[in-house]
Amino acid sequence: MLRDKRSITILLVIFVISSLLTSAALVADVLIRQARMTKGSANSEAALYAAESGAEETAYKVLKNHCELGDPNSCGSNDTLSNGAEYLVEGNNDITVENADASFGNITLTPGKSFVLYLDIRGVGYPSAGLTVSCLTAGCSSDMVVLEEVIATGIQTETIYTDFSSSFVVPISVGASPYYLNSYYKITLHNSGVISQDYTINWTGNLPKSLKISKSVGTYKTFQRVIEMIFPRWQIIGGS
Repeated sequence: MLRDKRSITILLVIFVISSLLTSAALVADVLIRQARMTKGSANSEAALYAAESGAEETAYKVLKNHCELGDPNSCGSNDTLSNGAEYLVEGNNDITVENADASFGNITLTPGKSFVLYLDIRGVGYPSAGLTVSCLTAGCSSDMVVLEEVIATGIQTETIYTDFSSSFVVPISVGASPYYLNSYYKITLHNSGVISQDYTINWTGNLPKSLKISKSVGTYKTFQRVIEMIFPRWQIIGGS
């Protein structure tokens, strides 16, 4: 009888020890997996930030330095960050523009707000007949400022149109077909009245309304992230 009790006790001890060892192994496995996932997440984030850096650098080249689309040596981005992550945007394949239709549709500005449109992306065609800006609100009271910078000389000219009340054609200087820009433009339409006012902007043909980085690749260790970013070429600012 005593021998049977000892045998049961030994079996219970073995069972308890096995359970403890199994539990410890399971916990260790979970901890190891969690550590790998945490490390993998951090590495994946580093690759993502690298891809974002590539897209932002490319956008800066296009929108600030006016590099020319389609030129891989001018607009492409390829660099290594301080943490060792790398990014790549191919200038001739990964940068495009999104075109608006023949009109932005109605633009509504509350008093004090402004609509700003940039026409300054090189290497794409622009309207050859200029832009027609129209105010649809009765008793419209608006100001329009057109800033032009001649590409060949860098000379800037600012033309201010006050008490703009109906419609106006903004002349755009372009070369021969496909009508590449001869000048860069920043067109600001300001609601100087006391009520909300509606406008339309129309043109002949397509107008690039945004810059599209269709593929920016970020790489860190064995992780790679690919993103797409769009940078609009218009904005509404000011007002209350």
